[in-house]
Formats: sequence, structure tokens, C-alpha cells
Amino acid sequence: GSLTVGGNLDLGDNQLTALPESFGKLTMGVDLNLSHNQLTTLPESFGSLIVDGDLRLNGNELTRLPESFGSLKVSGDLYLSDNELTTLPESFGSLKVGKELVLSRNKMTRLPESFGSLTVGGDLNLYANQLTALPESFGSLTVGRTLDLSQNQLTMLPESFGTLTVSGDLHLRDNQLTTLPESFGSLIVGGDLRLYDNQLTMLPERFGSLTVGGSLDLQENQLAMLPESFGSVTVGGDLRLSNNQLTSCLLYTSDAADE
Repeated sequence: GSLTVGGNLDLGDNQLTALPESFGKLTMGVDLNLSHNQLTTLPESFGSLIVDGDLRLNGNELTRLPESFGSLKVSGDLYLSDNELTTLPESFGSLKVGKELVLSRNKMTRLPESFGSLTVGGDLNLYANQLTALPESFGSLTVGRTLDLSQNQLTMLPESFGTLTVSGDLHLRDNQLTTLPESFGSLIVGGDLRLYDNQLTMLPERFGSLTVGGSLDLQENQLAMLPESFGSVTVGGDLRLSNNQLTSCLLYTSDAADE
């Protein structure tokens, strides 16, 4: 038979190293907590689960996820942080997460091409991985609130990045970005845009089309000049440009000739 739990199922803080194949037949009412165990992998049946609340898999030793994982249905938050994941299955883009998806503090160097098909109702957190690039599909992502890509090893962003709409904050701090795609100016960011502590030497000419509802933070880069369009940027909060190499202050445009 299969276990039916009307409320939460809490198996957190144990020493589980594996789950039985029958685990996918489980029926639970709200949250499933498997955090802080010693799981290295999950059974293929895991993708058959329907979790009406939060699913916590954080603090394990997962090195991979089964291909079935994309069939999971999680109405609340999905926590996969603090594991040993180096990549995600191609099915991952089919995943439906009602609220927050947390993938921080893993060892992912790349994301599957399907990642752009992902639907996340709340925050998407990819903080503190080892990502060096993002798939071209990334611009098709649907993120309900904040997108956090900080503290990775990104040297560039795909051209599709500009098609993103982020209603919350967009965090790109602590990467190795030297430039941004021309499409970046098409971005719509409802909250803060944080690009500090990168290696940006220039900004794309279309940067002036950018709309940022909160603060725009470009501190601690290597900017020596700003594009002519920069004076057209719309920033709802603070504009931070300290700790760069700027030799002039072109923060507005004028049709008047120099006298």
C-alpha cells in the first residue's frame, strides 16, 4: 500500500541515505520535509509526488536529480539549497513551483537548455553556484518576484536576457561580467538591479532604455566612461557608481553645443 498523511510529513534532521522506490506513491496534505539528511539521490518515482505546501530537500548530499523531477508539482516553496548538485536534468524546465525555488549553494556549472521553460511563482534563487554561462533560453523564464544570480562565475549573459521581466529585484553582483548584451536595455526590473562587484569596462549603447523601479547599483566595476544614452535611464531609487574609473560625469543629455 501507500502512506497517506493528512497534514505535514516531517522527516527532517535524520540520517536517511536513500528513499524507497515506493516513495512516489505517498499522499500528503501539506508540507514534505526531507531536509538535513544524507540523501545522495532520489528514486525515479519521486516525480509522481504532488506537494500542496513546501518541499524541503535542502541540506542533503544530492549530486543529481532523477529525470522524473520535472513532473513534480509543488504548490509552495521548493528548497534544494546546500546540496552537491553540479547540473539539473533536462526535464527541469517542466517543473511548476507555486512560490519560491531555492537552488543556492550548490556546485552547478551550467543549466539545461530547458531551464527557460521554468515557471516560478515567487523568487528564483541561484546564489553561490559555479555558473559560468546561462542557456540562450534563459530569457523565456517566468519569475514572479526576485531573480538572484549573485556570487557565480558568469563572464557574459545571453542575448535573450533582455526579454526578462523581473517584478522584484535582479541580483547579478559578485560575478565576472566584463560586458552586457545589447538587449540588456530592454530589461524591466520592478525592484533593485544590483550589478556591483563585477568587471564591467563598458555598458551597451542601449543601456539608456533600461527601466529600474528601485535602485541601480554599478559600484565596484571598471567603468571608465558611460554610453551617451545613460542619461535616459529611469531609476526609481538610488543610482550608485562609486569605485569605478570614471573620468567624466555624463548623467544627462543635452542638445546644446559646448561653448
